[in-house]
Amino acid sequence: MTDEEYKNMSVKEFTKAAKNYESDHAGIYKMCKKDYPDILEELEKEDFSDLLDAGCGPAPMISLLAEKYPDRFKAAVTLDAFCKEADSILNHFIDDLHAKVFKFEVSVGGGMMGYHKNFIIDGEPFGKIFEKISKVEKATLVLDIGSPFMESCQVEAVDRLAQKYPNLNIVVCHLLAPRREDGATLEKALPYLKHKNVWIDLSALPWNVSPEAYPYPTALKFISMAKEVLGTEKIIWGTDSPCVMTKFKYADLYNFIIESDVFTEKELEMVFYQNAVEAYYLG
Repeated sequence: MTDEEYKNMSVKEFTKAAKNYESDHAGIYKMCKKDYPDILEELEKEDFSDLLDAGCGPAPMISLLAEKYPDRFKAAVTLDAFCKEADSILNHFIDDLHAKVFKFEVSVGGGMMGYHKNFIIDGEPFGKIFEKISKVEKATLVLDIGSPFMESCQVEAVDRLAQKYPNLNIVVCHLLAPRREDGATLEKALPYLKHKNVWIDLSALPWNVSPEAYPYPTALKFISMAKEVLGTEKIIWGTDSPCVMTKFKYADLYNFIIESDVFTEKELEMVFYQNAVEAYYLG
């Protein structure tokens, strides 16, 4: 069997298994499906606020949580637009799972442009994916397009998407993940994100300005730049947990902002709560 034949067989078998999982004839997967309500029952005995992992294949567990606690959890879905079954997977997300948040990691660093050839984010094959998502009521598109020095950091594409789909909320991750030396590039990029339907989140900023020490003055400078260009109402706090926990204390990831003079008390409430409610339709 050639590499290509083996690859095609793997795709075929995976697709068949995925379809079986969602049916009443799931075979061994039926046993797995029965476990998740039991896991949820045990979980509810604890005073939990987050779920990091539910064992192998946590997606069904997360779906259960989002369905039972819509005021506390909102599940996001993702897919690789280059895969053969992209259309059917997206249809499953929308028609069967009623997904509302669609996250795409397209960065060179850890996303699709790291293992596919460079592509235009709002071109094909993603163009038709975004077109379909834009028709979902109260949908949010989340894009990690990487850092300013990466080919994936296509703020012009975000600009075009925001104009083409004014009713689609868009959240751009990591404030474009700037390194300490990327201030000038960030300043040029931010105006492309100035739209009524676009937000940025602040997750992993301390990570990206490493090895700078607390209170991460360069990160605060970048946040101030975003506030000036986009406005406080377009900034959402985030952490990028759990990977950042390998380097930072959780409290430091919010205290460095709270203890600074970047935001007023009222603005902090917007950044840490209200803006996310609006961007993700949590209200």
